[in-house]
Amino acid sequence: MKLSKRTGIRIGLLLAIAAILIATGTHKRLVQGINYRLLEWGLRTPRSVHPDVFTPQPFTPDMARELQLVDETGRVVSLPEAMGNQTAFINKWATWCAPCIAEMPGIESLYEASGGDIAFVMISTDADFETAKAFKARKGYAFPVYTLASAEPGYLYSRSIPVTFLVPPQMDTIYRFEGMRDYDTPEFKAFLNGLGNER
Repeated sequence: MKLSKRTGIRIGLLLAIAAILIATGTHKRLVQGINYRLLEWGLRTPRSVHPDVFTPQPFTPDMARELQLVDETGRVVSLPEAMGNQTAFINKWATWCAPCIAEMPGIESLYEASGGDIAFVMISTDADFETAKAFKARKGYAFPVYTLASAEPGYLYSRSIPVTFLVPPQMDTIYRFEGMRDYDTPEFKAFLNGLGNER
C-alpha cells in the first residue's frame, strides 16, 4: 500500500520525536509521569501480594541494631527497640512516590487488623520529616512513621521505592520485596503472623 506524502511526513515526525525522547532519556520521565497520574486517579491499583515474592536473606540482631531511627516525637530508637518482641513490617516510602501512596490504604488496613501484634516501621525518605508527618496526619493514618537517624544500613538499600522488609522476632532472617503491592490480604496476614510463631 502506497502512503501519501502527508502520511509519510507524519510518520517521520513521530519517529523523530520518539528518537529524541529515547536519546535524551525523556521517555522514562514521560512514562513515570503517566504512571503517577494513573495511580493518583485510581486507574491503576496495587496487586495482591503473594508471600513468595519476598526474598529471604540471612540477618542478625547486630545488623538490626545498625538501623537507627527517629520516631514522630524526635526520639532515637534502634530497630530492635521499635520491634519489641514482634515481627517487623518495614516499608521505605516518600510523599512524592505515587506507588508508595497507592499501597498505603492497604498497609493502614493491615496495621489496624494486626491489633498491635506486628511492629510497623514506616521509614520516610522525604528530605524533611515534617512533610511525612503532615502527610500522615492529613490522611488520618494511624501507623507510626520514622526517618533515619544515621546512615542507612546496606541491607535497606534499594534503587527504587516502595520497598518492604519483614523481620521476625528472632531477627535471623530479613525478607525483602521491591515494588507496590496490596498487603491487606488473608494470605499475607497468615504469612506475617506465621513469622512470629517461628520462635
